[in-house]
Amino acid sequence: MVLTQLGALALYIGVVLLAGGAALVVHWRLSRRAAAALGTLQFELATAHHAQQQQVRLQQELLDRLDRVTASCERLEERLERLELRGGERSYGRAIALAQRGGETEDLIRDFGLSKAEAELVSVVHARRVAN
Repeated sequence: MVLTQLGALALYIGVVLLAGGAALVVHWRLSRRAAAALGTLQFELATAHHAQQQQVRLQQELLDRLDRVTASCERLEERLERLELRGGERSYGRAIALAQRGGETEDLIRDFGLSKAEAELVSVVHARRVAN
């Protein structure tokens, strides 16, 4: 009877050890899969972070360009105002009014004696004011 109990105990211990070994194998496989998934996620995160940094750089470049364009437009508007104050045979106020009514650059050149650059400037500044 003692031998039977010892045999049953040995069998029980063997089953427990076998089950524990199987559990360790399953755990080890799951750990490997989790480690591989973690590596993939870390790579994707690093890629996304790099892309975000590039977007931030591009946004800053665009903001810098916008600041330069805005400053340039302000200088052109000031120059146009100074030219309007000169008056004389060239009436910039009337040229602007014609441009606001849809006059073409050629009309501004012909009717007010503006140079092509001046006529284009009047048209550009007028178009900007309409867009705002």
